Parts: sequence; C-alpha cells; structure tokens
Amino acid sequence: MRICLANHYLQPATNLLDGMKLAGAASRARTRLIRLLAPHLEALQEAEYALVTEHAISGEDSKPVIADDGSFTLKDAEHATTYLAERDALFAEVAHIEGGTYEGHRQACIDLLTNYDGQLSGTDADAYDALLTALEEGEPDDK
Repeated sequence: MRICLANHYLQPATNLLDGMKLAGAASRARTRLIRLLAPHLEALQEAEYALVTEHAISGEDSKPVIADDGSFTLKDAEHATTYLAERDALFAEVAHIEGGTYEGHRQACIDLLTNYDGQLSGTDADAYDALLTALEEGEPDDK
C-alpha cells in the first residue's frame, strides 16, 4: 500500500485510529495502518526536536530546557522567526507511507473509516478526512 499524508496529520490520524473502538478485521487493519504511520511520526518528532534543540535556550547539558508542560523558550526573536518558518515547512511536508501488509489492506482501511459510526469533530474530523482521502487516492496493495 502507498499513501501520501501531510506531516501535520500524522499525530492526529494516529490518535484517531488508536481511539476507535473496532473488532475483528477492522481492528487488524487499523493496527497495521498505525504500524505504517509510526516510523513517519517518529521521524517527524525527531526533526521537530532537532529544531527545538537548534533554536531554544539550552541547559548546561546542551539540551533544550523543556518545562513539565512541554513548553520551551526560544533564544531570541530571530531564532523564533526561523523556528516557526522551519517548523511550518516541516509540518507541511508530505509523508510517503508505504509497506506491504496483506492483500486488501488498503480497502479494509477505507472500509473501516467509511463504516465507522463514531462521532467526529475538530481535529479528529480533519484527520479522518485527510486519512480517508489519502487512502482513496493511494496506490493499491502490493501483492
């Protein structure tokens, strides 16, 4: 299966899929889709952390000082401008997600989303739309 999904949808799509109450084949399809998304999400998080490391105030250990709530302070206005521009560009990049799972996996994922009867709003609704569109426009499963 091959799909394209903007980086900024990776975390919301993973959260959406992870929170769905599914059984049987739909659950299996969901689990394997999450496994395909996971390395791309991890790479995105590493790239974002690298940006924070480059532009945030560092401690004595040369690592960025990150508060318990996840916030950090950028070094100065120039670093803030650069950080925001680079972060926006990173999140706008498109992840090319592919991998062989099983024949019919792409269609099973389309079906589980299409038939999902949970209510969605906000970020979940946006992630649902982006993920379903990516699957519908994606390439068929590898055989």
